[in-house]
Order: sequence, then C-alpha cells, then structure tokens
Amino acid sequence: MKKAGPLAAALAALFVAIATWLGFDLDGLTTPPSAPPATTASTAPPAATPAKPAKPNARPVPAGDFDYYVLSLSWSPSYCETEATERDRLQCGARPFGFIVHGLWPQNERGYPEDCPTDNPRVPDALIDEMLDIMPSRGLIGHEWRSHGACTGLSQEDYFAAVRTAWERVTIPPRFQQPEAKTVLSPRDVIGEFLRANPELRPDAMAVTCDGNRLDEVRICMSRDFAFQPCGPQAARSQCRRDRVDIPAPEGSR
Repeated sequence: MKKAGPLAAALAALFVAIATWLGFDLDGLTTPPSAPPATTASTAPPAATPAKPAKPNARPVPAGDFDYYVLSLSWSPSYCETEATERDRLQCGARPFGFIVHGLWPQNERGYPEDCPTDNPRVPDALIDEMLDIMPSRGLIGHEWRSHGACTGLSQEDYFAAVRTAWERVTIPPRFQQPEAKTVLSPRDVIGEFLRANPELRPDAMAVTCDGNRLDEVRICMSRDFAFQPCGPQAARSQCRRDRVDIPAPEGSR
C-alpha cells in the first residue's frame, strides 16, 4: 500500500483532534453527554399522607337540637287489656294504674329526633327504681332513654328529672284518677277534662290518640322550660278521629 504523504498525515491528525473536541468517537458515532436516568412510574411513589387519628368520641351524644317536648301520658288499662305480657306484671298487676308516663319526647316543628347514639345505653337499676311510680315498666324506661332521652343532649339523671318535672306540671283530672268502671267519652270530652283540671292548658297544646276504639294516650306539648305551648303539625296529626272511645277501668278497681 502506498504510504500517505506528510500533508495527508497532518490532515488526519487535525481531523482526530477536531472530532474529539466535538464529541465524536473515532468511528464517527455521536455520543452526547450522558444524562441521569429519567424517573419512571415504576420508581418509588410519593409517600401517602398519613391518616388523621380518629376522634375518641366519633358518635357523641347530640347537643339537643329540638324545639319543644311532648309529654306522652298512656292510659294504662287500655294497654293492659290489649297488649300486656308476662313482663308487664308490675304495670298490670295488683296496683291499679291509670295514666302513666309513656315518655318525654324531644320534638321539632316538623319531624323529631329518634334513636340518637349514646355512650350510656343502659339505665342503672337505681335510677329505674326512682321512676317506677310514674313509669311502672323497667323495659319502658330503658327504651325511652335510648329512643328519645339520648336525643335531648341531657344526661340520664337530668333527662329523667325532666320527665318527672313534666309529669308534675300536669294535674290528672279527678275523673281519671280512680275510675271504678269503664266509661265512654269523645276525644273532645277527654280534652275538656284536662282543660278544667289545668287552667293554663289550651286545646292546641294537646292531642288525644286512640288504639282501635280505646283511649290510648293524651299528649301534651311543652316548651323546653315546661310551659304549655301549641303542638306542631307532627303532634297534631296524631289526634284521634273517632267520635267516642272506650276508657277501661284499672284492673284492681273493677
């Protein structure tokens, strides 16, 4: 092979120097400066935001957001005649109960709160014993606390104190205190008896309910400080529509 001349050798050396300076390898391949590898979706994901710890009282007793009370007075002889079971011996036994407290219900002008969560669902026996003279059923007392009392925002002690205060606010008409025989009255007559016994009471603060042809309950609406007040539409709709209702006498007085 014919050797290259001095000029060709010089040009070759110049070419290698320029190629090296421009970043070409001796094979003429481009070699750009290496970059750090790109982060892909398979690389470690960002750390998740830690969850906030749960509040210790996740289901607190409500603050008592309601408009007024309904004091429900049940005519015990009607219940004992139609629905009583072996568990109702205290209410439907030897002692002749007339009107008893069914419950004290928080009420709104439209609708009502019910079955509110509570941290204390069980009523202590000692507190139950204090209420048996006006609510002669252990099961009823516990049920009323869980279904209605817990929605007042009151403690158990304060709720049942409110029940007694509401009960004492109402005078039971003499006609219903110790009846010796069954009577028949219109719902209007029942309201009239309560109005005569309670001069501050007004017809629009009451509702009489019936169970079939029997007197069931007298419901009286009170403000949160136990003043008589008109019932809202919800309570008024429960009014008995019968012309007359039977009022059985208590068992022990027949």
